[in-house]
Amino acid sequence: MSDQNRKETLGRAVIALFVLTGLFGGAIGRGCDAEARKIAPGTNPAPALTIKEAPTSRPDIRCVWSCKDGSRVAVGDRGLILIHDGERWQPSASGTKENLLGVWGTSGGDVYAVGHNEIFLHYDGAGWSPVPLDRSYRYGQFNAVWGSSSTDIYIVGGNRELLHFDGVRIEPLYLGAGFEDLRAVWGTSSDDVWVAVNDELAWRFDGREWRQATL
Repeated sequence: MSDQNRKETLGRAVIALFVLTGLFGGAIGRGCDAEARKIAPGTNPAPALTIKEAPTSRPDIRCVWSCKDGSRVAVGDRGLILIHDGERWQPSASGTKENLLGVWGTSGGDVYAVGHNEIFLHYDGAGWSPVPLDRSYRYGQFNAVWGSSSTDIYIVGGNRELLHFDGVRIEPLYLGAGFEDLRAVWGTSSDDVWVAVNDELAWRFDGREWRQATL
């Protein structure tokens, strides 16, 4: 099997797994050998995040991201962000009360979170701040975020929302009509990016153009 065929097979398998298991917005990134996974509401996200650290009164956690350098970030409802300091999870002020659905980064000092009502946040190691959006475009709910690097980041969401962020500017991309929400984004590199529509349909970017791909 060629490298191209292996990439396509892997892409179909992973993006289908996200959709079929309800892990909408899940992403595995290679920027820092990182992993992010969606958490079903009402469940404990990981053994490392104990019930004592995450009491039932705390808002639901929706996504957890981890990096090979030991960095870990969890995001959830009502603007919840938790950062693991190497020993325990600590709250981090997000500056929003909107639900956060996805998180991804290149390192512990370069993390992005997305969520309801156009929320797109960046963490620089010291604090979270909104990423400026082009107000000539009407955004909606952001479901997931993934990138191959800090200058090649994709966001997917409702109303066929697919955005590319190069570290400075956000560019809306159009995949076509006939569907609504984009549910998950994943990739292995800048020329192998997958976006899930449902359990049967995905789009793949090969570095030149986006094409439909059945799962």
